[in-house]
Amino acid sequence: MSRLLPLLALLAFILQGCGGGTPSGTEEGRQPLRVWPDPPASPRLVLENTIHRAADLGIRPSLWQRLVKLVAGGGELALEEPMMAVSDPAGRLYVADSGVGGVHLFDRGRGTHRVLRLAGGGMLPSPVGMALTGEGRLLVSDSSLGGVFVLPAGEEGFEPLSLEVAPEQPTGLAWDRGGKRLFVVDTARHTVWIYDRQGRVMGRIGKRGDAGGEFNYPTMAWWDERGGVLWVADSLNFRLQKFSGDGIFLAAVGAQGAASGYLSRPKGVAVDSEGHLYVVDALFNVMQLFDQQGNLLLYLGSPGPRPGQFLLPAGLFIDEGDRIYVADSRNRRVQVFRYLGSGS
Repeated sequence: MSRLLPLLALLAFILQGCGGGTPSGTEEGRQPLRVWPDPPASPRLVLENTIHRAADLGIRPSLWQRLVKLVAGGGELALEEPMMAVSDPAGRLYVADSGVGGVHLFDRGRGTHRVLRLAGGGMLPSPVGMALTGEGRLLVSDSSLGGVFVLPAGEEGFEPLSLEVAPEQPTGLAWDRGGKRLFVVDTARHTVWIYDRQGRVMGRIGKRGDAGGEFNYPTMAWWDERGGVLWVADSLNFRLQKFSGDGIFLAAVGAQGAASGYLSRPKGVAVDSEGHLYVVDALFNVMQLFDQQGNLLLYLGSPGPRPGQFLLPAGLFIDEGDRIYVADSRNRRVQVFRYLGSGS
């Protein structure tokens, strides 16, 4: 130890001298990476950031963290296979990542980045969906473990959420703040469970089939607080379905096809503050924007690693500022878009 301390002091001096300047990933002064539609049309959607590691959010490891990493070795912690990203009102970004067996927590306020797993250190082998409750608690589903987990105060690790009936393969999650209801997509059972805040079953939506209100391997879900409706990506029926909070079928959007305006493998779905409906397609690697009647408003993407391209996009989340977070799983990143409005 007596020999190690002088070495650490020397390394600290060197690292401190090299640590000046503004991190390249800070958002201040960042220019949009791409806009849609292409000029000369007025831009309606911009790509603000691509996130692969903490530096892309302006988060740099502390001096002590850099010292430990330098002495102990090991690579930089980064996204491996992100499935969904959720941003809370405090500016924390959570990314469910099956590649690391947990959920990344990027805390810009504290300038920290770490991976959250189960309380006690167990892995989350297949985290898929996430949702924030009205109290700000984070929920995550794990399709391999067959459960939904909650992050309590203190953020030390996820604990099982007690549910009256356990889903077989939970994927998408949605939370109704007003009704205090949790919607859990059960892909293997071709259904959506509705639970109250105590985990009791309030209802069940659907069975396998292709009629309205039926599913064929549903995946993700989104509760539209503004409209008071639930949207579900009905993946192998090539459509989105719209339900009331009580599970009554209201409408369907989309049909199978390879052209813009059609769907093939819809995954993430979300609605912005103006009621526009967003969906990512994991087969054609695109994101499409519809109105509530299913009319196509905007289309972007193609297979690839460049800005605005995707490789197996998964979850989709829209925050209170209309920032759109797309988990671009095979590109090992989250792409952050922002809607500018139809009149921009």
